[in-house]
Amino acid sequence: MLLLTIAAALAAAPAYAQTAAARAPAHAASPNRAFPLESVAIRGNRFYTERQIVAAAGLKIGAPVAKAQFDAARDRLLATGAFQSVAYEFAPASNGRGYAATFEVVEVEQRYPFRFERLPASDADLRALLKQREPLFDAQLPAAEQTLARIASELQDYLAPRGFQDKVIAKIVADKPGELAVVFRPATPAPAVAEVRFTGNKILPAAVLNNALREVAVGIPYSESAIRELLDSSIRPLYEARGHLRASFPAVSAEKARGDVEGVAVTVRVEEGPSFSLGKVRIDSTAIAADELASIARLKTGDVANFDAVKAAMERIRSRFHRDGYMRAETRVDRSVNDETKTVDLVIHAVPGPQFRMGKLEIQGLDIESEPAVRKLWSMKEGKPYNGDYPRMFLDRIQQDGYFDNLRSTRFEQHINEDARTVDVTLYFQGGPDPNQRRRKRGPNTESSGPAPGSGGWPPWD
Repeated sequence: MLLLTIAAALAAAPAYAQTAAARAPAHAASPNRAFPLESVAIRGNRFYTERQIVAAAGLKIGAPVAKAQFDAARDRLLATGAFQSVAYEFAPASNGRGYAATFEVVEVEQRYPFRFERLPASDADLRALLKQREPLFDAQLPAAEQTLARIASELQDYLAPRGFQDKVIAKIVADKPGELAVVFRPATPAPAVAEVRFTGNKILPAAVLNNALREVAVGIPYSESAIRELLDSSIRPLYEARGHLRASFPAVSAEKARGDVEGVAVTVRVEEGPSFSLGKVRIDSTAIAADELASIARLKTGDVANFDAVKAAMERIRSRFHRDGYMRAETRVDRSVNDETKTVDLVIHAVPGPQFRMGKLEIQGLDIESEPAVRKLWSMKEGKPYNGDYPRMFLDRIQQDGYFDNLRSTRFEQHINEDARTVDVTLYFQGGPDPNQRRRKRGPNTESSGPAPGSGGWPPWD
């Protein structure tokens, strides 16, 4: 066989001629002699199918091909921007009547989803155009600058007969934290959002919706995708707090703002959908009994499916894990929505993560007499499971019991040591105390009848 790359194509031709002559005398004259293409195989592809690559290469089974056609096919693939390198080999097919070719490709790893903004054509029409002219790209595009510029030019040519006079540009933007996307849009900057309006709403007053969206949307450059993200983050939770889990926003439109106001007025059509109630609620946990967590969650079958209440329940569950030293506990909820019964079943997954223990205690702002007394009151001892609620409760009780005169404020910091799985705590006291005016409701030697250190209860003088 003959392996041809960009640099070695011509040098390999004699070897090809010898191989071809040995296997099929009719092919031995020259690799530049055209014969029908019998088959094409692709190696090294992961992102693109063999069919897509063959189409992008411009090769057709049965068409006469020789070295020049394979060179051109390789160049077309490289020009797409989807491949770091392309090599090929061809030899007489097993039937002796044409060529069998194999292309070996190394694909570009960096690829992004793409979308369109403010272009006078539907998303479906623009994607259909891209599929026709760029058969490799149906969901993602490589980040190659020349590829994006070429596609932008194709879109511009397509839109020009529709009266589109602007230039189409491609930008890589951060749609979400950690998620990039290619956006094709006019070069002229988008107008700013000046007003927001809602139609179709009944459950929630227009003033509530307008105020919630206006707070985050007014002043930003208009794009439908940006508005939809804000609807999901600021408006959808308002409906989910009332059990309307199927609320949707089927239409978002923009027109020039009224009067002399610069920018656009955005109108959102709302379909609120029915109200759902809670079905089965299950809590999946290993470190703490599910019955205890269910009692903490306080979510009952038959209640309105209020997802503000669900979020609050998940926060209470995390706080309960923190009391046992699980400082990296995480919660997530899976929904199972039944549209027939208008109920939603929940499974709350509580993942405790590693357990942390009390490390070092440091006290700042007290004199040499007061600091040991406060340290003695601190009941969470080094090496015991760390109670994430305890420092705040301890300082609150110091202030509530008036343990020191002239004490203006307290605060604490905790430093989590991931490797050692310990938590060091620093307590800060400001504005006192004055040793001559100090008073105690209980002395530091008083025996405590309170909970054991680290158990999650009140400090020992309770």
